[in-house]
Amino acid sequence: MAVACLLSLVVSGIAYADNRTENIDLFLVIDKSLSMQSKIGAVKAYIDHSIIQNMLIPGDYVCIVDFYGEAHVIYSAVVGKDKEPVAAAVDSIRADGHWTDIGNALDKLREVIDSGSYPDHRKYFMLITDGMQEAPPTSKYYSPNGSFNHAFLANTKTIQEKGWKIEILGIGANTAAADLAKSVSGGFAQVSNNPTPQEIAQKAGELLGVVDASGVQIAPVGADGTSTLSLHLQSTGYSAARNITIGSVSLALDGKLAVQIAGNQAVSVPPNSGTDVKIPVTIRGLSSGSHAGTLTFTFVGGDTFSPAVVSTNVTVSPTGLQIGHLFSRNLWYLGGAAALVIILVLLAIVLVRRSSRESKITFKLTIEGDLKQSTRFTLKAGNEVLIQDTPMGFRAIEKQIADPVARVVFRAEGLRFEVIKAARLTVPTMPTNIMGESLKARTNSGKTIIFHFEPA
Repeated sequence: MAVACLLSLVVSGIAYADNRTENIDLFLVIDKSLSMQSKIGAVKAYIDHSIIQNMLIPGDYVCIVDFYGEAHVIYSAVVGKDKEPVAAAVDSIRADGHWTDIGNALDKLREVIDSGSYPDHRKYFMLITDGMQEAPPTSKYYSPNGSFNHAFLANTKTIQEKGWKIEILGIGANTAAADLAKSVSGGFAQVSNNPTPQEIAQKAGELLGVVDASGVQIAPVGADGTSTLSLHLQSTGYSAARNITIGSVSLALDGKLAVQIAGNQAVSVPPNSGTDVKIPVTIRGLSSGSHAGTLTFTFVGGDTFSPAVVSTNVTVSPTGLQIGHLFSRNLWYLGGAAALVIILVLLAIVLVRRSSRESKITFKLTIEGDLKQSTRFTLKAGNEVLIQDTPMGFRAIEKQIADPVARVVFRAEGLRFEVIKAARLTVPTMPTNIMGESLKARTNSGKTIIFHFEPA
């Protein structure tokens, strides 16, 4: 069965490469630290068979960077009919380096991009590593705990904003691959600690397949801060549907720090087809008018879309009273009857909004996990209950806390559950209104938490 699955992947990859008329730019970034000694053979065999021999066509541009504490460009050229120079460059890689400085490798990649590439080519990026970020103390990406520091995260914007297809392959469980994929809004695949070329090919999947995002826009934000984010996703080059889980959507406005406005949205995109997506978002604290900003999407799992960073404009609608003020300045142009109608309409809007703000909902929330809690809450429209991850287990609390992982919010469409820390809690299925529902969530340690919402 595994052989059949691998053959289907290879055949679909060959078919797409053979049918391709547009050339691509491919960037391979390969870990050559000492810990890769038992794995580098399988990695090189996978790259040679699945990518060089069966995917690349003449006219494609290929850049290969190997890295450890340092990073080196070992190949940078356009592929001809003879692919032997590319294969020879890959075969020359030896796992003999100290440290694992992923940030330095991306710096080296930036040098190649800045020196000149092919703007009309679609860009594909794959990074393969078996380790954590372990930069030497002399590196600007050094951090005592191996986390990605600010300099590293700023550097990743180069590939996030350009609509690249980004794939991160982690070898073994103890890698930085998942965190790296999240920081660059890329796809993530993990193989065993000593994989075969076939396992890598199966988990890496169809590298040339892409899901493109277009028409990304946010509807005017209402007085309560709610709006809808719309986009169109188009799949190309895949043989099966892509099940994309958006871990979070963040918005940075007017040069300020990004704030999460939505999370945990699951979307299925049929193969070689498109789908329209609408995501409820919450944007609070903005003044009326138009604001320039940047949307950033992160993903959970291997399926993604690009670009993951998109410029946008957010328009905040005036409140009912502000609208009345705008009309009052020009009422003398209108007849008395028309003016009276407008005043009545505006009054109705104000009353409806006031009624909405004053509406309440009462429910009982039961959390089943390490710590079982069953509590009755009453929320006004726009108010929230925060979910906290404590050493004893998950609990719900109405007061403000420093590091909530999720929240329960009462809005016009009903009671909503929103994940704040997608890296610590995932909810595969998320109804728009959770009243009467039971949500099954999973923590980053693999534990299952169930949230029950019952009318009270």
